[in-house]
Amino acid sequence: MTQTIEREFKTLITKAQFSQIQKEHPEALTVRQTNHYFELPGHQLRQQGLGLRIRQFAETAEQTLKIPTHSVQRTLTEITEALSLETAKQLIEQQTIQSDGPIMTYFNEQALNWPTLSVWGYSTTERTIINEPQGQLMLDQTRYPDQFIDYELEFEVSDFQMAQPFFEQLVQRYSIKPTPVINKVQRASHHQAH
Repeated sequence: MTQTIEREFKTLITKAQFSQIQKEHPEALTVRQTNHYFELPGHQLRQQGLGLRIRQFAETAEQTLKIPTHSVQRTLTEITEALSLETAKQLIEQQTIQSDGPIMTYFNEQALNWPTLSVWGYSTTERTIINEPQGQLMLDQTRYPDQFIDYELEFEVSDFQMAQPFFEQLVQRYSIKPTPVINKVQRASHHQAH
């Protein structure tokens, strides 16, 4: 289990910008991940700003709860628990989460009725990870069930003030027009196949 504070800059980018940045970093690692998103009746998680997912990689999986903090900048507390692929598949099929651990503890402390969880959607992301001295730069190409694809630039950092000049130079270098980004969970809700 890990609990981290996620601080990030992010913006949607064009396919051309995505390709250009990726091409200039041939050493970067690319991973494929599929996110299955959970919700409670009446959108209780969304109403509290919470995000709950199970993420599957090629050989491992994890369940993550994102909890907003009261900060001006984009900051979240992320609780992540490792899962085996087999366990993740079973949980997704049963539309529930691992029954012990800190995420379940949080649900119980907040009196959230976890037995009523359901999986409402998914998305698949090809993520290119570029390590920079100021933080971790990620290029995401995300495909949704309705076949819509979007491209996102995300920069996870530990120090906003130290990383901001780098991010601003990056945006300028690639002629990126920073746009407010709704998170992948919200974007996924618009692009499920009907």
